[in-house]
Amino acid sequence: MPADRYDDDLPKIVLEKEDRVSFHQPSGATPTSSSSSATDSLDEPKSSSGGSSFTVVLALLIALGAGGASGWLYTQNEAQKKVLLDAQQRIAELENRLSATDEEMGQSAVALQVKVTELGEKADQLWEQMDKLWASAWRRNQSEIKTLRQKVDNQSGDLSKQFSVVESELGLATTTLGVLQEQLSAQQERTQELASSITAVANKGGESEQTIANLRSMLVATDNTNNALLKRLNALEEWRKESEKSTTPTQTQPEGEPVVGSVTPP
Repeated sequence: MPADRYDDDLPKIVLEKEDRVSFHQPSGATPTSSSSSATDSLDEPKSSSGGSSFTVVLALLIALGAGGASGWLYTQNEAQKKVLLDAQQRIAELENRLSATDEEMGQSAVALQVKVTELGEKADQLWEQMDKLWASAWRRNQSEIKTLRQKVDNQSGDLSKQFSVVESELGLATTTLGVLQEQLSAQQERTQELASSITAVANKGGESEQTIANLRSMLVATDNTNNALLKRLNALEEWRKESEKSTTPTQTQPEGEPVVGSVTPP
């Protein structure tokens, strides 16, 4: 920067007109204003010599002040120049750093671009490997799925056959249960008839002891038959309940577990 910029900021010293006149005139001469009063100055030489001495002293003081101000201004100017040089050096240093930073940023951008390219290529390779693994796993799983599906179909066929067998056995058991219920009803009627006969014989009192014994043995045999029929009827009822439970839809059993077989009636 030019030094005139700092000189414009400093205050200017403006001399008065009287100071300029007294400074340009010799020390023995009187001011122009005293020429009109020459008679007074001749009459009073002491007073005129005293005024000229004051003017000289004032001029010297002004000259000293101007010199001091000039020295102070020179010192300030040198200081401003030094500050300006420091600022210029600082600006140059910052410009160098900025240019170096730009170069480093350019190099970093190039390195980053190269790294991004490498990562993109690596990602493409990983995708290709993943596709290969996926295709291999899909083919292997397809064969396993086919085998499992065949096993499920076979088990479904076996379960359907077993279900048909259980249904037929359940129908047979239901028929047998109906027959047993009829037999039980007939035995109960016969028991009631025998009881009535015993009561009638006891009321008559004239029958022989042999007839009474025969009737009692027949009654005991009938009771035993009834008990046997009741036991078989209960067994058939329990078997029917178990068959109904086994014919409900079940989940597909895992490989290696036995398949539930059919239940035979008692």
